[in-house]
Amino acid sequence: MGVGVVQAIDEREQATTLGKTETMTGGEALVRSLIAEGIDTVFGLPGVQLDGAFDALYHVQDDIRIFHTRHEQATAYMADGYARSTGKVGTCLVVPGPGLLNASAALSTAYACNSPVLC
Repeated sequence: MGVGVVQAIDEREQATTLGKTETMTGGEALVRSLIAEGIDTVFGLPGVQLDGAFDALYHVQDDIRIFHTRHEQATAYMADGYARSTGKVGTCLVVPGPGLLNASAALSTAYACNSPVLC
């Protein structure tokens, strides 16, 4: 191992021993971040890459409304419409690859119109 790797491991071990650490999934970290930023509505199309996120969203249904869509393009357009009509950040979840490609027209429109959309 290189010196940088050993140093990073040592720093992580020090952080673990100095403070309390909590284990969470990536989905839980995402949902906590969304809540911390005031996101209260998510538009999404579940897929295997998003299982962790949707599992975590299930547990916070009182804090975040989830709208399940049937197509990624509709998902992103819904997030854009939500952002424009409420002034809040429109949030959409789509799978990488073809899902993101399907959402790209809507995301381009949101970008061109300065809509606050997070995908």
